[in-house]
Amino acid sequence: MRWSMAVTVAKVPSMRRAVVSLLVVVLTGLVSGCAHEEPLPPHDVIPPEAQALPESGRFVLTGIREPIVALITPNGIQGPKVNLGRYPSQNGPTGWRGTAFGRDVNLTVTSDGAEGVVGKTPFNLKVTPGADGMVVNGLIGGTPSTVTISKSRINGGFGKCGYDLRFQGQAYVGPRSCGGNPIQVGVTLPTILTTWSDAEVATALSLLMSGR
Repeated sequence: MRWSMAVTVAKVPSMRRAVVSLLVVVLTGLVSGCAHEEPLPPHDVIPPEAQALPESGRFVLTGIREPIVALITPNGIQGPKVNLGRYPSQNGPTGWRGTAFGRDVNLTVTSDGAEGVVGKTPFNLKVTPGADGMVVNGLIGGTPSTVTISKSRINGGFGKCGYDLRFQGQAYVGPRSCGGNPIQVGVTLPTILTTWSDAEVATALSLLMSGR
């Protein structure tokens, strides 16, 4: 059958052109179909899995393909992709141990920063108090990072992901870019973070917002 079709096409040039044109159309359609992606979820809609969590401990990052939902408690951070234990010592540093997005976490948080290893890359932060928040400098995910965190704005880079979020009502809203085009996201922070030191807040947000 293949040989017969080849002979027929060879004898009729116009048919050959028609077949080639048809193949181009089909291949273009296949490429377009493969490139199509589902639309991103809204940045201002809390996913169903977050509804059951108490607001006092609920962290949510929406607007990305898989929203990040986690419960922050005095004992650590738990969620579908995060399982971190928090181990305070009396009048000393606090240990963070566990996993985050498939990477092992082993950190020591002090009064003004944090240091340790996440996955196979070094992690260190230095926190400086600002006018109405803090400035965080360090190495997150192997990437030099600087971010300002305040009651009104989160601006800067957590590792490979950059943010410019402004507080609007109950969440921080604005663009995020992790190496591609910016997308609109929303970040809801739990009130429990107001009881933690700046260094621990910076550590928790760095682990949750630095991308998968």
